[in-house]
Formats: sequence, C-alpha cells, structure tokens
Amino acid sequence: MPRKSALASFAGIILVTAVFGYLYNEALTTPRGSASDQSAQLSNDTWTWAGSSWRLQSPSHRPPARESANLAFDKQKNLVVLFGGIDHRDTWTWDGRDWAERRTAARPDLSVGSIVYDSQLQGIVFVDESARLWSLDGSGWQEISRTGGPKAAAYTGATGTAVYAGYDEKLDELVVLTDTWRTRESTSAMETWTWDGVEWRLAASEVDAFFEGPDPAGSSNLIYDPDSGQLISIGRHRTWTWDGVRWTPQDQPFVGSGGGAYDSLRHQLVYLFRNSPATTWLWDGRGWSSSASVVQWTGQDVAVAFDVTHGVVVLFG
Repeated sequence: MPRKSALASFAGIILVTAVFGYLYNEALTTPRGSASDQSAQLSNDTWTWAGSSWRLQSPSHRPPARESANLAFDKQKNLVVLFGGIDHRDTWTWDGRDWAERRTAARPDLSVGSIVYDSQLQGIVFVDESARLWSLDGSGWQEISRTGGPKAAAYTGATGTAVYAGYDEKLDELVVLTDTWRTRESTSAMETWTWDGVEWRLAASEVDAFFEGPDPAGSSNLIYDPDSGQLISIGRHRTWTWDGVRWTPQDQPFVGSGGGAYDSLRHQLVYLFRNSPATTWLWDGRGWSSSASVVQWTGQDVAVAFDVTHGVVVLFG
C-alpha cells in the first residue's frame, strides 16, 4: 500500500510476532515503493519476543533483506507469512524454527502493501498500494474482484495515497485506511473503509494536517486488540483506536516509528521503537509502559507479527 515516505511509517507486533526489518525514509518526495536511502542498513535477522526479552534466532534459511515487507499469521496453516517489500514479490513462511520460500505461480503486480488474516475468507489477504485485494490460496495469489471501495491517487511527488489495513474480528470485516496526502497544502485526506466480503462501506472520513491523523507511523498494518475489540494505529506521536465508528486519539510517550503486534497470550501490544538503542513499549488498552528489555537490534526496517502457535512475537529485519 502506498505510503508517503515522510508521512509513512512501519509497524509490527509481538507474541510470536515476526518482525522483518524495514527502513523509514523521512523524505516527503520519495514515493512508497521506490528505492530510498541506499546507505541505510537493511537486515534479514529474525527475532522473537516471549514476554520479557527479544531473542535472536538462527534459521538455516532467510528471506533476502528488504524495505517495506509485511508479516501476518495464517491461522489456517499455523504459519507466519512474509510477502513483498520494495523490489520483492516473493512469499515466505516461518514455522517457529526456519523460513521456507513458497513459490507461487501467480503473484500480485505490486509488492508494497499490507497483509492480514481474513477470518471470513479463512486466509491471508494482501491489500496493495493501489488498494486492490489479493488472496493467498493453495495455488498462489489471486486478485479478488470487487466493485466500489477505496481508491488510491497515483504518486506525483506533490500527492499520493498511503494504504493501511487490518481485520476487525469483532465486526468480522476488513478495515482499510487510505491517506491521500498533498505536500502543497500539508494535508492528509483520510478515509476509513470496511469490507464484509461482499460490500464496501465508507465508515469515516476527515482531513488532517500531516502527522495529525490516524495513519500508522511505523507499519502498514492496523493492529487488532481482541481484549478491547478495537483496531489500533500507532501514529508518529499519537496512538489511535478504532471502535467501528470513529478513530479516537490516545496519549503516546514516544515520537517516531517502529513495528508491533498484539500478544494475545499476554494481553498486550508489543511495539519495537526504532531509536538507538531500540526500545520496547507495551500497550495494555489503557496506556503505554516501557519494558526494561534492551534489544541489540540494529536494522532499519521491520515487519512484525504474532505467532499464535508458538506464543511469540516475530520480528524480521
């Protein structure tokens, strides 16, 4: 999904949340999906979080390092799925010990976006940067035909659209947030769409100044909290919650970006904040607290997911 590079962010979560590293580019004029700071360090390390600290894993196989990859947990296959990233259209799975590339006959045309597990479709769905939908089945990726729904503006340098997605398990619907930004006006036009598997509905819309709306600042994913029944968007300096009707801002003690996932075993959202050194923050539904754990992670770009089977957050990057 398109992300404005200075307005964009990258996020992840942790139980067995898989984090695949990614680079945050501050330049407003760099389109999401283009090569950015070549001097930045991209990593293909795999880390897991089991409630108290991050552990570096030693898999026999590794996906290539990349920017803007995405992770999601496939509840049907009990695997963490990694897809895409800038200049990559490959699909990988993590079984708790090793990565395996899944070679597919068909692949999405675009490689940047958000992947989520859709309970209605009982499978992984990829929402690409043009707001098209793709599903992963036994033979590979297939585009989901649709009528209506969100649209994305083509990137011109002065405007573009960032697209984020999450799955609302309480309402059983896919939620897609689009952010059409304009540098001249320094504004972002936000639209929140829901899809029940058949029909699209525009649930909310607003126009905000840069960094003031509910778009994530560290992830292309909206994170579902099953304990509160809300989706969470971690912005650059605010945390936002979606209750199916509106976005509500919450206080946030850090400014910047990172990646996170919801640890349903420990009932908390785990967020790796990309400062130096990287720090871990925990959200309990009411507010944030910092973890004393220090991780020797030195990457620049992260992707995160919660591995339900192994009860850990997985981070790749």
